[in-house]
Amino acid sequence: MMHGGYWNLSRGLGMFAEYYWLFILAKGVFWIGLIYLAYRLIKKSNKKESQALEQLKIRFVNGEITEEKYLQKRNLLNE
Repeated sequence: MMHGGYWNLSRGLGMFAEYYWLFILAKGVFWIGLIYLAYRLIKKSNKKESQALEQLKIRFVNGEITEEKYLQKRNLLNE
C-alpha cells in the first residue's frame, strides 16, 4: 500500500517537520551560491588572460619584441 510517496518525507524529521521548507530553501541558496562562485572564478581567470594578451600587444606595438616573438607568445597564451 502506497502512502503518498514524498509527501510522507517530513514525518521522518520529527520535531523539524514544520521547518522542512527551510531545509529546502537552504539547499537552494547553497547551490545558487556555489554556481555564482564558479561563475566568478571563471570570469576572473578570463580577465587575467585578456590582461596578459593586452600587455603583449602593447610590447609589440612599442617595438620591445619582434613579430616572431609576439606570435609565439600569443599562441602560448591562446592554448
